[in-house]
Amino acid sequence: LDFDTGTVSTVVARGTILNNDLNASQLTEDTRSIALYSKVRVFHGASTAPAVDVYLVAPGSTDLSGGPAIAGLDYAQSSGFAAVPAGTYDAIVTLAGTDTIAIGPAALPRPVQAYDHPPDRKGRGGGGRAYAV
Repeated sequence: LDFDTGTVSTVVARGTILNNDLNASQLTEDTRSIALYSKVRVFHGASTAPAVDVYLVAPGSTDLSGGPAIAGLDYAQSSGFAAVPAGTYDAIVTLAGTDTIAIGPAALPRPVQAYDHPPDRKGRGGGGRAYAV
């Protein structure tokens, strides 16, 4: 793992003890704000799952016609940050390139919030929120 001065990172453990394939992935945080949008990132941590697409839909909906917010995410891969309009969403995870639902719809833990100010020097406030799905 490589940490640079002035950055914020998340380290994610992935793999299984049973298969003796534990590894770590480092995600560098993007703390810049996007006015009127939130930034959402997804990390694929299911070692036995194929590539997936992630949809953000209206609560209670299973309508995938709007297309995936994040497409073709492989195991141990981070999506990077996707700009998402402020609002309340359910997440649906499908097998990549299909309408086959693997997870969801699952409510995100709180509404996606928009910020129009940057975080302070310690990385607090602003910059949107990241959710684990």
